[in-house]
Amino acid sequence: MASLAGLEPVAQIGRYDVIGRLASGGMAEIYLARQRGMEGLERDVILKRILEARADDAEFITMFLDEARLLAALSHPHIAQVFDLGQVQGTYYLTMEYVRGPTLGRLLACARARGERLPRREALGIGLAIAEALHTVHERRDEVGRSLDIVHRDLTPANVLVSYDGAVKLNDFGMAK
Repeated sequence: MASLAGLEPVAQIGRYDVIGRLASGGMAEIYLARQRGMEGLERDVILKRILEARADDAEFITMFLDEARLLAALSHPHIAQVFDLGQVQGTYYLTMEYVRGPTLGRLLACARARGERLPRREALGIGLAIAEALHTVHERRDEVGRSLDIVHRDLTPANVLVSYDGAVKLNDFGMAK
């Protein structure tokens, strides 16, 4: 998929031009957005914003901020990166790496619709990437070496992204403990 540079923004959230809404759940909305920088520097990102109905829910805000801090602290090739955390008009948002490609759930659904399975080599590669990401998360330690005991708690095919060039990224740590 090419850059989104030719698409016109429909709104602005902070310093991000929103291209369109991708999903909405019980806690947050997910947007495709473009970050603009100096001298024409641009980056396509995913922007996750707390629903306005939850903007005053202290417990939910704490969970959202915990997710942002956790993801920002994790650095692994199979975990989607967090770039920014912000607040606009009293509502928090975070921006994350935009992975150009489908979710594992979509790949599986397409294969099923054709009466097929994922090829063994690709399935094993995806499984290994997920295992490596989870191992990194589970083994994460603080600055003095204590285990952080992080558990993802929402590992589903919808939370595994597979880029068109084969990169596998785990995301959505909102339920992590």
